[in-house]
Amino acid sequence: MELPARFDLFNVAADVIIRFRGQGAYKSRKNALLALSRRVPDATEQDCETAFEFLSARFNAANELVIECNAKGRLSFDECQQALSFNTPPYTWKSIHDILAWLIYYQTR
Repeated sequence: MELPARFDLFNVAADVIIRFRGQGAYKSRKNALLALSRRVPDATEQDCETAFEFLSARFNAANELVIECNAKGRLSFDECQQALSFNTPPYTWKSIHDILAWLIYYQTR
């Protein structure tokens, strides 16, 4: 079974978001979007921007959630993922998982 192209787009976008927002790579939003479009050449510019914006918002929400839960001493990966994935398309769940895993690792090391 072949996965839909948007699955690949969102997986690559998650990696780009982690590198851009979490690690300071690419230096600018424009460069991050350029990297995304190069890594998923079949995606349109609009598709790349949509995935980038969606996952940027998920990154922000995940970061806030991880900080809040960690401060309360009750950081649960499963609960955080469930909260972040609620009401989102299934093809984004792995991307959200990857972002959350990176943030939890980064916040708790």
